[in-house]
Amino acid sequence: MLELVVQTDPGEKGKKIVLDGRLRGSSSESGSNFNELLKEYTLDGKKILGTKAVVLNMDALTNYLVQEYDLNEEIIEGIQEQYTDTLKNFQNSEGYWSCFWDKTSEVHHRDIMRFGYDQIRIAVESYKNILDSSEIETEEQLEYVIQLTDKLEQVEKDMNRALEELYIIKVGDTELSDMAVKMLECAQGYQLSSETLENSADLWRSRIRRLQLDSGITQDKKKQGIYISPEENLANLSCFVESLESAELKTGEIEVPQTHQLPVSEISIDSVLVHKNRSGYVSRIQPKNLRITYQN
Repeated sequence: MLELVVQTDPGEKGKKIVLDGRLRGSSSESGSNFNELLKEYTLDGKKILGTKAVVLNMDALTNYLVQEYDLNEEIIEGIQEQYTDTLKNFQNSEGYWSCFWDKTSEVHHRDIMRFGYDQIRIAVESYKNILDSSEIETEEQLEYVIQLTDKLEQVEKDMNRALEELYIIKVGDTELSDMAVKMLECAQGYQLSSETLENSADLWRSRIRRLQLDSGITQDKKKQGIYISPEENLANLSCFVESLESAELKTGEIEVPQTHQLPVSEISIDSVLVHKNRSGYVSRIQPKNLRITYQN
């Protein structure tokens, strides 16, 4: 887990949160983060114990930079080398970045989405500064560095503008640039609900009673008319499911909006079945299929 500050409103003091790339285990297990991440918040007008998740397709965004700004793979690799641990540690082999956090009543899906993309912007800026300070021996090298830094300055400028636009649509309406649209395309948000407040003493069992692909990010996509392919939805959802470790799933479905169609009717996950015997509470892995249930 990482402690960091996330900017929710430009110009205002950031919020301190705990963030992790995976939701791990019951509190009786070493390395568990369940009690730290599941907090009280309001969902559908009811107070529950739960947390939220965001998944970003970071490789899709960097592929967009290659195409739109005429960057080559070497440059993208140089930018990726400047990623902070927050990005590197929470990214899977397919290029998807996932995270869960606490204080979900204060820090929302859109805030974490913007935070993740701002980390990529910072990596672009860091790589540009490395180029600026590199030793240049020939006129050809000088011309190459000038052209490349100009491109990276434009990338950084466009990302800053897109991040501002994504904040504005969080509180109002604005026209989105191509970069902001791409950022929305590459992001999804999830809701996870656990025990009711009355059963908070049993929170250590890591029970999840409701899973939803839904967030302010989802609503923004609907308003902007952004279509996500079923294959991309499945890849994103698979990353989210793989980020759940040692959770006891008390639900057999995951709720998905009609706008996010999937090419499958269910998705597999390893659930942990917890029960009590004479020796106390014991657990075992139980493969489980989650039905895809579409919601209006």
